[in-house]
Amino acid sequence: MRIAFFALLFAASCGDPRIIDGKTYSKTCTVASDCVGVFFGDQCEPCGCPNAAIATTDKITYDADRSSALAACGPRPAIACGPCQDRPPVCVAGACGL
Repeated sequence: MRIAFFALLFAASCGDPRIIDGKTYSKTCTVASDCVGVFFGDQCEPCGCPNAAIATTDKITYDADRSSALAACGPRPAIACGPCQDRPPVCVAGACGL
């Protein structure tokens, strides 16, 4: 019983592998071209449009994390998504944003 409790506690503390929260990515920039739009949240969401921006230097890490998160989603239904709102990344006061 005690082992099951600790296993459940450990799993809960690790978080959901499908969710990318953005806390670990750099948002440091000098100009807008230092930034790239990304989607934070549940990566299993079929129509995840960019809702944040990170430094381009962390894009490879983000892409790897996104691939892992998508793999945790399992099979996904084919859904036709509308176009995402065009929100180019910006650099304001040294931080990336949309």
